[in-house]
Amino acid sequence: MGNATGSGQSNVSAVFTSQNQSGALNSQQMNLGNASGSAKTNVSTVFTSQNQSGALNSQAMNIGNATGSGKSNVDIHFHVSEPRAAP
Repeated sequence: MGNATGSGQSNVSAVFTSQNQSGALNSQQMNLGNASGSAKTNVSTVFTSQNQSGALNSQAMNIGNATGSGKSNVDIHFHVSEPRAAP
């Protein structure tokens, strides 16, 4: 959501963003306001969560990462990323 590449610019406001997954052998990834190349992003998030249950899963949450000469300004409130063991 709101990722920018090249010389692009993105402004992201995300409230109550949630990603949930259950089951085995799964993968999930959340990308918010990442910048690459010479791109610029401004990211503001409130109550961002990622939850996962089951065996042999993987998850990643990337918020406001910058690569190359990219620039990202990030403001995060109440962030949760929680893997859970299989029952």
